[in-house]
Amino acid sequence: MWCYCGSALMFSDCCQPLLAGINKAATALQLMRSRYSAYCTGNINYIANTYHPSQHSDNAIAEIAAFAKAAHFIALTILPQADHPATGLPNQSDTGQAHKTKTDKNSMNTTQSPSAAAPHISEGTVDYVHFIARFIMQDKLQQLEERSRFVFEQQQWWYLDGMLFPHAVNKINRNDSCPCGSGKKYKVCRPHLMSAQS
Repeated sequence: MWCYCGSALMFSDCCQPLLAGINKAATALQLMRSRYSAYCTGNINYIANTYHPSQHSDNAIAEIAAFAKAAHFIALTILPQADHPATGLPNQSDTGQAHKTKTDKNSMNTTQSPSAAAPHISEGTVDYVHFIARFIMQDKLQQLEERSRFVFEQQQWWYLDGMLFPHAVNKINRNDSCPCGSGKKYKVCRPHLMSAQS
C-alpha cells in the first residue's frame, strides 16, 4: 500500500514506523506528512502527541477525533517556499501531488533518527511546511491550506501552530465525477479511494 502522504514510498517504509512509535521524524516535512497520514488512518493519539507541549489542551483529542472521523482525505500537496531566513535551513518542501512526482528517497527516509539524519539541527530550530490537504466532508470538497510552523526541541520535531489560508467550499453534485479519483460518479462512489491510492 502506498503511503497516504503521497511520498511515492510504501506506507511501511514511510509514515507507518513513525505512527507506530518506532522512529521519530527527522525533518519538519516528515512530521507534517506523518501527521497527515495519521489523520487518514485515524491515529488520534499520534496527532495529539506531536503537538508541542505548550499547545496541549484537555479537549484536543476529542476535537481531533471528530474532525478525522468526519473528513475523508484524498490528496496532499506540498507547496514550495523560500528558505526561512532565521534558520538558514534548506527548503524541505517538494512540489505538486507527491504521489505523482519523483521523490528523493534519501531525504524522505523515515527510518533514520533525527540525530542521525540531521546532526546539525540545534535546539529551538524552527522550520515551516506549506501544504494543501484536500478532503471530502458532508458532500463538499474542501481544501485546508496551511503554512505550518514546527520546532525542534528535546531532540525531536513538534508541530507548533500554523497560518491558514481561506478556500472556497465546493458542493459535490451526485452526478459529478468523485474527487477521490476513482472515476465513478459521486453518487455511487462508496467507499472513496483513500489518499494516494489508485
